[in-house]
Amino acid sequence: FVEFLYIFFLLCAKRHIL
Repeated sequence: FVEFLYIFFLLCAKRHIL
């Protein structure tokens, strides 16, 4: 589940930056 959480966080961060 760690990978899924990491991916979700990465996508959220990317959207926030953009």
